[in-house]
Amino acid sequence: MTSTSDLDPDSEACDYVVYFSHSAVVLMVAVSSAVNQGHLIKGAVLLLLLGLHAIVTLVFLDDFYDYYDTRVYGGEIPSEIAYADDVDFIGHDYANIAKIQETLEKYQLKVNTDKTEFTLLSKSEDWKKVKKFIVCYSGDHAITIKYRLLAELGAVVIALNMHNFNAERISRTLFYWKERRKLQKEEAVSMQERNTALVYNLLPAHVAKEFSTTRRADSELYSQAYDEVGVMFAACPNFNSFYNESAVNNNGLECLRFLNEIISDYDELLNLSKFSSIVKIKTVGSTYMAASGMVLARTPQVNANRSSIKWAHLQELVNFAIALQDVIKKINEESFNNFILRIGINHGPIIAGVIGARKPHYDIWGNTVNVASRMESTGQAGKIQVVEECKEILVDFGFRFNKRGLINVKGKGELMTYFLDRTETTPGADDGIPNQVPGT
Repeated sequence: MTSTSDLDPDSEACDYVVYFSHSAVVLMVAVSSAVNQGHLIKGAVLLLLLGLHAIVTLVFLDDFYDYYDTRVYGGEIPSEIAYADDVDFIGHDYANIAKIQETLEKYQLKVNTDKTEFTLLSKSEDWKKVKKFIVCYSGDHAITIKYRLLAELGAVVIALNMHNFNAERISRTLFYWKERRKLQKEEAVSMQERNTALVYNLLPAHVAKEFSTTRRADSELYSQAYDEVGVMFAACPNFNSFYNESAVNNNGLECLRFLNEIISDYDELLNLSKFSSIVKIKTVGSTYMAASGMVLARTPQVNANRSSIKWAHLQELVNFAIALQDVIKKINEESFNNFILRIGINHGPIIAGVIGARKPHYDIWGNTVNVASRMESTGQAGKIQVVEECKEILVDFGFRFNKRGLINVKGKGELMTYFLDRTETTPGADDGIPNQVPGT
C-alpha cells in the first residue's frame, strides 16, 4: 500500500474515507444499546442506517472513495504524464484498465493492447481527474473500497442483529424467571400467612405464637401448668329439642347453620378488649368452653389489693358469661326462639397442652375443669353457678350471689354452690355486646 503521508491541500481526494464507515458503525452500536427496544425495531433502524449510508457513499461521496482507491491502491501517477509519450501504468500487471477505457479516451488517452500501459495522445490539463479513474482491481483489492466497506458494514448489521436477538432472548428469559421467582415468593408468603391464620384459628394466640416461632418435632409435647385459672362451661340444654333432621331443615343442616351463627356471635365477644384475658378452648355440641388467666390480662386498678390483682381475670370471665346470656337473649328476640344458657364457673390450677402433631388440638385438664363442668351440668337454665370458694373471690369484685345449697357432685361429694344474682348491679355488665342495636 502506497504511503499517503504527503497530502495535497489542493487535491479533491480524501485519505480518511474509512472514517465515514467507522462513524456509521458507532451510530449502529449506539442504536443496539437501546435497552427498551425490541430486536425487530433495532434491526429495522440498522437496515435504515445501512441504506442511508449506502446512498451517501454511492451518490454523494462517490468521488472521494474513487480518489482513495487510486491514491492508496493504484499508486501515484507522476506529473510527467502530461508530457511523456509512453508511461508505464504504475507497475500493476492485473489492472483492469479496459473497464475504464471509455473514460480514459474521454481525456484523449489511448490504452495499449497489453493493458499495462497507456499513451498520451495530446497534452491534457486534467490529468488529476484521470487519476481518479485509474482504479486497481488486482490482488486482495478486487473490489473497490466503497463496496468493500459497505459489505463490511452489512456484516456489522448482521452481527448486531444477532447480538440484539440473543440479548433480548436472554433478557426475556431472565425477566420470566425473575417474575416466576417473585410469584413463587408471593405464593409462599401467602401460603405461610394462610397456615399461620389456620394455626391461630385452631389454637389460642399465645399457643399459636409458640408453634409459629419455635421449631418443634412432631413427637415433642407442648404443655403448660397454670395455678390460677378460671374455667367456664356454657351450655344450651334446649338446643337438642330444637335440632331435627326434617326435610324443612335440610336434614338438620339449617339447625347446624343456626348453631354456627350462635357460636360465631360468642367468638365476636373475644375480640373486645375487656375480654382480652379469656381464651376459647373448644365447643362440644352447643356447649361453649372458655378459660381465663392463661394470657396477660388488663392492667388492674391502682388501689386494687393483691387478691384482686391475682383474680382480675376471673371477674372478666364472669362478665363474659353474662355477655353470653345477653347474646343469646338478642338472638332469641331476632329469631323468635327461646334458647337458655346454663353456665358453670370454677377457678384453680389446670394443665394446658396440645394433643396431636398432624391435627393439633388444644385442651385443658384438671380437677378445676371437672368441677366447672359439674357446675354447668348440675346448674339451672338461665343461671350461672359457682362453688363457695369461687363466690368468695367474686364478692370482692362487687358481684352478688344467692345461695343454692349443697349439691352432690360426682367424684367430689356434696359442695356448697351459689347462683349469680343479676338483679343487683353487675360490674361491667352494661358495656354492651357486639352488633347490638342501640336502644335494645
